[in-house]
Amino acid sequence: MSRPDSSIGTFDAEVDGVPFLRSIYRRLHNAGENYLLTAEDGEGNAVNFSVPAKLVEGIKHIIYPYTGALEWHVQFKNEPGSHLVKSGSAGITFDYDYRRAVGEISFNLKDERKVTGTFNLQNPGPA
Repeated sequence: MSRPDSSIGTFDAEVDGVPFLRSIYRRLHNAGENYLLTAEDGEGNAVNFSVPAKLVEGIKHIIYPYTGALEWHVQFKNEPGSHLVKSGSAGITFDYDYRRAVGEISFNLKDERKVTGTFNLQNPGPA
């Protein structure tokens, strides 16, 4: 079941080609200078990253890990703590009112695993 503040849509991810996340909670949140994107499955798996809020709408942007509001990380059930993203990117396109974002991720973790995924998130009201 989704939380009341959950965005509408999907966020699915794989680690080394094996599905590990089918989100039941997902969030596209305007945090001022950054948009935070979060996905959780309720079982301990999660993906969290941020993108700059000043991206031009309607254009696909490729964003790399940067010093911002949220350190990019992934969590796996049955593994303690978070796994930091060492390198990789997020491709993201915002619609014209910033209420919807679609894209994909390709993250290389510090432990050499690769996390890939796709998302299509929409806020029902102003972001």
